[in-house]
Amino acid sequence: MPQDIGIKEVNVNHTLDEALNLISNIFSSTDQCLEIIVDQDWLCHLVEHPSILTLVKKLKYRSIDTKIVVEINKMNANYSKRLMKYSDIKHSDGLVGCRF
Repeated sequence: MPQDIGIKEVNVNHTLDEALNLISNIFSSTDQCLEIIVDQDWLCHLVEHPSILTLVKKLKYRSIDTKIVVEINKMNANYSKRLMKYSDIKHSDGLVGCRF
């Protein structure tokens, strides 16, 4: 019986611009709800990238629920507040990376 049966982790490396373009594609094709888990670095990238923030706004205007889980702290509180206008923000400790 083969030893490699099951799901294997897939690692794909992209530049920041490539990753943000992929995220933009996911956001723009969302039609039901969007749930995101991000660390502090990714939260900053998402909010500072104008097209990503615009897409989050558009999801709200299309009545699509957006939920974001992030570790909220003093350093990213402003970013979290900016997103609270358009999405449901939840706190969780010790997050690393970005998942959709």
